[in-house]
Amino acid sequence: MLKINRKIPNPITVIAIFAFISETSAAVSLPFLDNDEREIYIWFLISFPFYLLFLFFITLNFNYRSLYAPSDFDNDKNFLKAFEEESIPATEVTPASSNIEPNTIKLPKPVNRMYIIDIRKAHTEPEIEELLEKVLHPNKHSPRLFLFLTDSVSDILLKEHIDTLTKQDKHSQRATFCIIYDTHSLNTCVLGKI
Repeated sequence: MLKINRKIPNPITVIAIFAFISETSAAVSLPFLDNDEREIYIWFLISFPFYLLFLFFITLNFNYRSLYAPSDFDNDKNFLKAFEEESIPATEVTPASSNIEPNTIKLPKPVNRMYIIDIRKAHTEPEIEELLEKVLHPNKHSPRLFLFLTDSVSDILLKEHIDTLTKQDKHSQRATFCIIYDTHSLNTCVLGKI
């Protein structure tokens, strides 16, 4: 004898069933409604599937475990494993390839904050000048460290403009250390106190 499996394995199927029921009821009941009632009912029919889909994705996003039933799993142990909180052990990140060497830079003692600035999209001199004017001249007297992420074009422009700022800022009391990291060539350039 043929055994029919009545289990609905996919939660989105439930949404399809509810949408089908609402559309079928509309086909049957709309001819018997007044014009005012039809308008309200048609808006309900249009919005109901989207409302169900919205609720499904909200549930999926915030409480995905509520969509599982014990019958969805082969045995009870797998069902219980799905509801256990996973604790991800802290593992050391290893580089993808073995030929990459880490860039180690010794920082001076009084530096307690590092600014990371991505200038890979700045490819014109005015953009670089404007950025350097903003970040290299605050009012504080504490030493600062800047890490600039560059590509081949912005790397050249940045080095030229940092050199000109170095010449202009010789009499400053504050020490500013700059590290330039080219993300394409993986080169690091350390500019000392400027």
